[in-house]
Amino acid sequence: MTTPAPAHRRATGPAWVTFIGVALMLIAAVAAGFAVRAFIGVLPSGVLALDGSPGGDVVAVVDAGGQGTATLEPGSYTVWLAAADSEATLTGPVQVTGPDGRTAELRDPSTSSQVTMGDTHAVASSTFTAATAGQYVVTVPAAVPSAAQVLIVPAGSERDFVTGLLGTVGGAFLSVGLALVGAGMVVGGGIWWWVRRHPKPRPVA
Repeated sequence: MTTPAPAHRRATGPAWVTFIGVALMLIAAVAAGFAVRAFIGVLPSGVLALDGSPGGDVVAVVDAGGQGTATLEPGSYTVWLAAADSEATLTGPVQVTGPDGRTAELRDPSTSSQVTMGDTHAVASSTFTAATAGQYVVTVPAAVPSAAQVLIVPAGSERDFVTGLLGTVGGAFLSVGLALVGAGMVVGGGIWWWVRRHPKPRPVA
């Protein structure tokens, strides 16, 4: 009985499966990058700096129990309460008076937002709309049980928030799905490729 040399078969199919799997994994990495970027865009990163001080988006800072002014452009603004104690609250509502002497209506924020940087914890407490440009007077009641500050920050649009949130979730699911499919194709294609390149000899009587 002689054993002929195994016939070498072309590995075009396994190669294509493997290369497509690698491409899907690369696309998954790109999708993950977009998801991370969208998630960062949703975060209120301009409220507090890394050391806990007021961030770059803050247009006015008023100590609790005091009064201050803010020069505002027409638009929506969020009132943030920042303190070292996360349990700190104000003894009453913040009052915002416009340049025309009218008191702005404060509303509950559409989404619950909070951020902690360093030793400072900030939570979005209310929102208001500046109808006209000018100097606004911000009156802040006392805080308990510790000192606190009120930060006035331009409010991001709800559409931008929802778009960023959907982009984060969608990008995460897409990247995970593509990574799983791509990894499966790489493993399966690699095994198929090895079998094609190393066929078993067929005995001949």
